[in-house]
Formats: sequence, C-alpha cells, structure tokens
Amino acid sequence: MTARQIYSVALNGALWGTLLGTLFCSEGLYADPIGAQGGVELGGNGTMFTGTGNQGFGMGAGYQGSAFFSLWTNRPLAGKLRFETIHMSEVALTPSSTDEIEPGTKLKSMTQNWNVISAGVEGRFESQGQKWYWEALLGYAMGKDGQVSVSYGEADRPSKETAQTTRSTFALSGGVGFMKNLHPKVIGLMTMRTMFLLGQPYSSLDKAYLLFPLIFNIGIAVPFNF
Repeated sequence: MTARQIYSVALNGALWGTLLGTLFCSEGLYADPIGAQGGVELGGNGTMFTGTGNQGFGMGAGYQGSAFFSLWTNRPLAGKLRFETIHMSEVALTPSSTDEIEPGTKLKSMTQNWNVISAGVEGRFESQGQKWYWEALLGYAMGKDGQVSVSYGEADRPSKETAQTTRSTFALSGGVGFMKNLHPKVIGLMTMRTMFLLGQPYSSLDKAYLLFPLIFNIGIAVPFNF
C-alpha cells in the first residue's frame, strides 16, 4: 500500500470516527452495556457494466468474502466496520474498442480485484415478525491485479490477455438483509448489497466503464456486550 493510500484510509477512518462519535456518544451511552457483534459473510456477485459513448455493455459474475464488526447494536443506529475482498469478472456482449491496448482490437472480457475497508451505519427493524437490517458505508477500495482480454478482427487469430492494474478509489456501498437466531450465541445472516466505485475500474486504462455489482451473502454473527 502506498503512502497516499494509507493517508486516504486514515483520513476516511478519522472522519467516520468523528461522525459516529457525534451520533452515538450521547447521554446514556455509558449507563448501559454496549451491544456489539462480529461476523463473517461469504457469497457471490452478479455484475453489469456499461460505458460512456460507444464503449460497450456486458455482464458477469464473481465472488466476495468479508469480516465485519458492529458497535452500539442495542441502539437505533449502530456503527459498522467491514473488511472485504471482491473478485468480479465480466464478458462483453456488445463491441467496444480497445485500441489503446492494441490497435484494431475489441474488448472480450475483463476481471477486477479489490480489498475494501468501509465504515458507516447499520439500522435494524422488524416486519411481520422477521428481523431485518440495513447498512450504508463509505470505504476505500484498494486495487489489486486485474486482467483485460481483447479479440482481433480475424476469426483465426486467438484472443489476447493483458494484465491491467485495478484502480484504488473510494466506494459507496449499502444493502439490506435479514437475521435469524441459530443459537443463543450465533445469528444467521442473509444479505443483498451493492457497491458504487467513485472512479474508473482500471488505473492503467482511460476507458470510463461503470460497474454495477449485486452482491449476495450468507454468514454468521456472534453478539456480545461490554
């Protein structure tokens, strides 16, 4: 991680820490035990991408895993911290020029990888006897190795895979899910989330592709007080 990335993550954490402290450190916070929970989630994602101008359209799938920690879960709004790794891969369904990689080529497929640190709020509510929750987070997505595959106009010429660097950028994410008690000390979770990157997917390309992932997770959480 570069010094700029470390600075951005630290600044993001400080800003969210100040906000969460203002929201939650009100009268009575220290009078009662503080509710908290930690857990893990695993799942997959479906992704659609499009671009500005004549830059194509496509769809794909991938996988995701995360660990999270929530604080003040016994209050109307809880603070939430999430660490996750995301892999997304898409196939182009309409033509898109990739002349900047190699003249005369078209986009065939692309792959992205990120590690994301996010912080924000989590709310809970009940509907028809079912416990639900939602979250809204702002984070920093740290780019990892990616790949773009291009094809040529000649039918007998094989496609070419090129290594591309996934961009590090800020990201907004949010979603909704429901929880069910599996054991007095274990909660089962099922979540549907999405994420919007505040930047292009590749730092090594100027293409303005927009990614729209839909992330499905199942997981478990362990609640406790302190």
